[in-house]
Amino acid sequence: RKAWSCFYAGQVYRDLNEPQTAIRYFQQAATAGEGKADERFLHLLYFHWGTLLQDIKPYEESVRLLKKALQYARSCNNPFYELCVWRELAWTYLYLNQYEESRKCTFQAIQLAQADTNFVKHLPPLYQVLATAYRLDKRPKEAALCLDKELAVAASDSSYDRRPCYNVKAKIYLDLQRYDSADYYNELNYRPENIYMHAGYQLLKAQIAKGRKDIETFARHQEIYAQLLDSIHRTESDIALMELQKKYDYSRVENENIRIRVRQQRLLILFILLTIFFVLLIGIGRATWLRLRRQYQQKEKQLAQNQLSLKELHASLELYQKNEETLRKEIIQKEAQLASNLKLQEKLREQISSNIDIIEIIEKRILLSTIDKDTLANKLILSPTQQNHLHLELDIKHRNFATRLHEQYPSLDKIEISICCLLKLNIKNQDITYLLGISADALKKRRQRLCKSKLKIEQPLNQFISDF
Repeated sequence: RKAWSCFYAGQVYRDLNEPQTAIRYFQQAATAGEGKADERFLHLLYFHWGTLLQDIKPYEESVRLLKKALQYARSCNNPFYELCVWRELAWTYLYLNQYEESRKCTFQAIQLAQADTNFVKHLPPLYQVLATAYRLDKRPKEAALCLDKELAVAASDSSYDRRPCYNVKAKIYLDLQRYDSADYYNELNYRPENIYMHAGYQLLKAQIAKGRKDIETFARHQEIYAQLLDSIHRTESDIALMELQKKYDYSRVENENIRIRVRQQRLLILFILLTIFFVLLIGIGRATWLRLRRQYQQKEKQLAQNQLSLKELHASLELYQKNEETLRKEIIQKEAQLASNLKLQEKLREQISSNIDIIEIIEKRILLSTIDKDTLANKLILSPTQQNHLHLELDIKHRNFATRLHEQYPSLDKIEISICCLLKLNIKNQDITYLLGISADALKKRRQRLCKSKLKIEQPLNQFISDF
């Protein structure tokens, strides 16, 4: 009974973050339990004692105690106890940088977990320990395989926290200089609610940026990491101060007085804050009322100006109505003059069409043989004047084709309009090169530029010209 009491007292002081007191009670429990056949008690004692020493870092002593816990776990014939000890031994060897020993312990724990279906849920953390051992031993590929096994085993367990696995994966890919993968898994591990995890996230971000040689991003994340470290230091300092206050504050009366003073201070602060709030509220209300009043006065002035402007507009409207009749008469005269000009233009077009049959000239040239075309290549090229006649001919026969084309697409030059006119006449590409004196490649590039840049069409050019 004394041994169990000391053991529980040690657990309590361990939870109160008083490790030295907890160790004294564990030592008393070990003394009281010596020579007894209660293997379960001895296992729990040495197990918790050894894990406590992990926290205060005498790791060699922790290994010794955990090995004793392992002996008693085997005596109890309890695989779960044995699995827990192997797992803690693996972590302790990691702290001692003995990675091979850590892996051996982890493999022992994995074998126990695989042997019993009730222990399957313990496999993912074990694979994570194994991955950490491989990573610290600079064997990143084996570490990545272990993490893949961890995720595969935990795939069916939606409650399993995969973020520690993502954190280790990010570090592995950082070691492998695969910065995109490292950044991806670091984002999956992002936990802003935990300041320690957030600091680790920012540190990895900075290291990834440094590997990418992105100095600006590295500096930004390094600055955030430094700020988080300051916050962690301040938080831990505050916690340490609170712990010291608890240790040296023995008087209940003093504690009660402190609570009363704090309560009074809070009430005073609350009263001050409420007073400030109401003063600000009154000030804001008065400022709002004055602003609304000024706006109302401004709107009244604006309304008077609008009424004056309305009168001026009414007078202008009467003047415009007087001028409307005069403009209507002028429009009628202009329309009559325009009709006369259109008739004259039609006569001129017919006269030009009768004098210059450019289409006939083009047909004669394209009927020549290829040898004759090559021989007379320079003579087959349409002159600027002939191109103008071609444009005029297309205007006459196809509803102002060239004129409409130029008006709708003013960026087209003379050669491009001539190409469109020849395509309208169903002239082949080879004959167009002879008539315009350009190469086949130049014609192809001009056609592509017409479709993509000038006309901006998706349908074939020939179909567009035919429908235009």
